[in-house]
Amino acid sequence: MEKLKKLLLGYWCPIVIGLMTILFIGFSFLPLLDFELTNENSFSLSLIQIILGGEYGEVTFKFDALFCFIYLVFILGVIFYFCGYFIKFKNLKTKVAFLGWSLVWILVALILLSCSELFIPNYSDIGEYISDNSLNPLGFALEIICLVVIILLVLRDNFTNLTFKVNDIVEMGMLIALALCLDKIKLWSAPTGGSINLAGIPLLILSIRLGFSKGLIGSSLIFGIISCFMDTWGFQTFPFDYFIAFSGYSIAGLAYSLYTKFIKINNRKNDLIAICLSLCIGAVGVFITRMVGSSISSMIYYDYSLSAALIYQIGYVGPSAALSLAACLVLAKPIEMINHRFKVKSSIKTPEVNSNDTSN
Repeated sequence: MEKLKKLLLGYWCPIVIGLMTILFIGFSFLPLLDFELTNENSFSLSLIQIILGGEYGEVTFKFDALFCFIYLVFILGVIFYFCGYFIKFKNLKTKVAFLGWSLVWILVALILLSCSELFIPNYSDIGEYISDNSLNPLGFALEIICLVVIILLVLRDNFTNLTFKVNDIVEMGMLIALALCLDKIKLWSAPTGGSINLAGIPLLILSIRLGFSKGLIGSSLIFGIISCFMDTWGFQTFPFDYFIAFSGYSIAGLAYSLYTKFIKINNRKNDLIAICLSLCIGAVGVFITRMVGSSISSMIYYDYSLSAALIYQIGYVGPSAALSLAACLVLAKPIEMINHRFKVKSSIKTPEVNSNDTSN
């Protein structure tokens, strides 16, 4: 009985997440969307039925890739969480990275599911049957509640392993504020969103200075949300155009931490080389994530073909990434001097759950 009590106290968070995952899968069979046909007949489809497609009366629905993507992203996020929680990594930063990506995927699933009624008319072949109030309140609410509970618990575990010191918060705030200012200085603007600017400079520096996890939070979450509201294109564009697109900046921090881990830096020249290489990798990473995220957004909201979306995005994503990288390389020496003068200590701590090991 005592061992069971320790087990529940030590692992209550993954247990609840597991139960919420099972409930979400179960609720996926409840009605999610209500459809109205021209002959005044109506019927409801669950999330699973929408994904699989089929014939319902006189109407035939094809396999729905978008809702399948939402479902798979959610499952991927849960898998990342349990891998990060239970696998004993030699480096705790790897554990934090798994928990961070888990939060990313599940949050993307929540946002897409919440905004599904907005982009169905432009994307899915079931859009012509959607009315203004097509979401079934019960099924939709239960699935959203499960996702929100899971996100809160994953967020708890992320902050259990990651601490923010006052200087981290101040530095992150200053760099994000600078990025928001540079984002408004547009060298060229595309017709349906996107521009050539230098907002990537402080975001790359943020990731180099504070690491992958904090770089992801700063660029994708904080900068992404604020710039999304400032651009006024609508919050439905946040998952792809902002959250996924800007996540690539954190790759610079990941590359820098891996470089310093596996290659001994015994002088400042090697540190400068590490910073330059990490900036290059981060620029390539953000180019890929912005191309992928914004292209998917164009295909969903503007009905672009894949080739048209890629051509549109490369017109401003490529120059923005190249200019930001060039500016950061010019600033590489000052960045190295700041790193040497104001070293950022690791703020990853051992999770509390390790102290409740049932084997003791």
